[in-house]
Amino acid sequence: MTSEALPGRQTGSTEWRRARGELGSSSASLHVQCPKRQCVDHHVSEVFLALGKLCSLGKDKPSILGETLQAVLGILHRVKKVPYRSRQAMLQSVSLAESVGNRQGASNVQQIIQAIGLSMAEGLISQHRSTDSDPIDIALALTVAIENLESLLASANKNDQSASWLEQLAFYSENERLHGSWAEASGEKADGVGVPSGIATAAFDGLCSTKWLEPNGSKGCWLTYFLPDKITSPVHFYELMSANDCPERDPRDWVLEGSSDGGWTWNKLDYRQSQFFSKRFERKRYEVSVDKERLCNAFRLRFLETRDSSSQPRLQLSCVNFYRKKE
Repeated sequence: MTSEALPGRQTGSTEWRRARGELGSSSASLHVQCPKRQCVDHHVSEVFLALGKLCSLGKDKPSILGETLQAVLGILHRVKKVPYRSRQAMLQSVSLAESVGNRQGASNVQQIIQAIGLSMAEGLISQHRSTDSDPIDIALALTVAIENLESLLASANKNDQSASWLEQLAFYSENERLHGSWAEASGEKADGVGVPSGIATAAFDGLCSTKWLEPNGSKGCWLTYFLPDKITSPVHFYELMSANDCPERDPRDWVLEGSSDGGWTWNKLDYRQSQFFSKRFERKRYEVSVDKERLCNAFRLRFLETRDSSSQPRLQLSCVNFYRKKE
């Protein structure tokens, strides 16, 4: 028989019940094996937004849009190869405005560049020379843009999934990815190689090359995402992406919960069971029921079981994204 936390006292002020520890289920009541980590993912939301705006202009011309994205990807690869102190790259001779079909399209390409933290003027992309352009932040955003462009174009090149990349771009244009300030998990295991893969914030960094790894999560674990201070939002969709290996570690059953008081109390927003990822780096999107819509400042995924919890104790995910519909 499984145990379930009692809801706590229902009368009295919130502060009084909190002081007495009678608010019921909370993030503090769950076993924590790792620190609360600062989540830096605003650039991920900016890159997704810029890609979506480009799609809104080119979705009726998928072949031209694909060529434009390929051109942008080539430019970003050239930028990445150059040391940041002398970073610059010229746009190709055929203007991006002509590729997309109008000047506004070229402007949206420029938004992709700016979302990364680079500047563009007269066809020249260069590093910002201001205090706002931290080289580390730009390196992170540049990697996010390149990986996601490569993923979209790989999907575009597969005949059996010819529309999936356009669908994803259209989704970016119609919905806003939420960005957070902190992430917390029941456990994590850093791999110690390169970027900090394995820790809780790796689930929100927009990169398929990293992942959150819970070493003892196959039969129950959790991952919490806190929005910035004084920010509340509903969540209308969320995405999970399978990691690079070991399908038996994929989550199978879970509950999505939302909190409006910073994680002291939780309300169930969505429940899924018997979910299966058919391949590695597969993105699965879920819609939250309208009657579950709440203004929240924290979201928690409670994973109940992995695909094969009897074979090993771990759970892993490459990416987690939360979205709200644009107003």
